[in-house]
Amino acid sequence: EPANTLTALFDVLNQCLAPMRLAEGTDVTVQFALNRRGGLIGKPRVTYARWANDDDMKAWFAFCDKYLSHATISDANASYGFVAASLLVHVLKACGEDLSRDNILAQAANVKNLHLPLMLPGQTLDTSPEDYSPIEQMQLATFNGTSWELFGELIKG
Repeated sequence: EPANTLTALFDVLNQCLAPMRLAEGTDVTVQFALNRRGGLIGKPRVTYARWANDDDMKAWFAFCDKYLSHATISDANASYGFVAASLLVHVLKACGEDLSRDNILAQAANVKNLHLPLMLPGQTLDTSPEDYSPIEQMQLATFNGTSWELFGELIKG
């Protein structure tokens, strides 16, 4: 049955949208346009007010708009892949013209103080020939009943 009023439209949206678990103070906005028959014009766009002006989030949204037409921007696997691909790009750029196996390994094993898109503010990656694990910082969060709320400082492990 078509939704003929805004109230009816919101009732339909509430039935099919599950709220995401986001950090306290984060507002989610869904922007969309409808034609005269009630059909969607283009893809709906989801924005997050807490990170809306963050350059990293803008890069992620642009990437999703261009390459992930069937994925959701809140998919943790897709966002992790974006961060991992950003690390690969950094390593390959550091290699310059020498794309030998040895140089790629040497560059990957010497990443220092690198902040990549979608990482928390202040969080960085570091590797060494003795330690290939790049992520050694975390941020604690607590669920307040409706969303996740970050607290404390970054913790190095």
